[in-house]
Amino acid sequence: MELIKNGNEYLQLNADNTYIRHPLVVADVFGVPSVHNTVSKATTPVDIALVTRRKADGMAASVQTSLADEDIVRAHIGLPPTVEATAELEPVMVAKADVPADLGQPGGRQYKIDAGTKAFTGLAKAEITTPAITGVQAMHGDPGTPAGNGTLAFVAADKTLAWAPAGGTAGTAVDVSAGGQFTLPGGAVDQALIVFVDAGVLPAADAIDTVVVS
Repeated sequence: MELIKNGNEYLQLNADNTYIRHPLVVADVFGVPSVHNTVSKATTPVDIALVTRRKADGMAASVQTSLADEDIVRAHIGLPPTVEATAELEPVMVAKADVPADLGQPGGRQYKIDAGTKAFTGLAKAEITTPAITGVQAMHGDPGTPAGNGTLAFVAADKTLAWAPAGGTAGTAVDVSAGGQFTLPGGAVDQALIVFVDAGVLPAADAIDTVVVS
């Protein structure tokens, strides 16, 4: 099976030289930019999956694997609404066998997908176990982030967050006063922590959280 990009559609070329057209249309569903995929002329399920990725950083969304005749696919990036609503998304079609089993599953790992090679990169899971820093959500760590307990430190005077991964040193503190998504560097390359901040409920005093990375 071969997939060829053809304008606003993909052509799935089959072994018997027939093909299935997969038109792609970007639309706004319930206020969220989404990718719709209508599979035309397919009489049986196909061996492909549709993943939506954010162009800016390649973050993968939930995956749709049950593509069949006239199915409508709606895939969304699994991020807070203020990020999702402004994300520039694109569809990537991959073989079902290449999709990580926990992609899009509750408690599953988050992934990035390369639009060219279609390779998935698993990101480190990150969970704040003692949420003393109100308004901060740990989303994931870079692939090279060491497993174990890291430290997230908040300084109220300048509203900065600093991240030190397990067994490592803290990176440069980041001003999070504007709120939104931030990348907090660790003391070494490929050990950053990605967080989402609601600036309106940040604490009035300095605080420290433990972040468990796995």
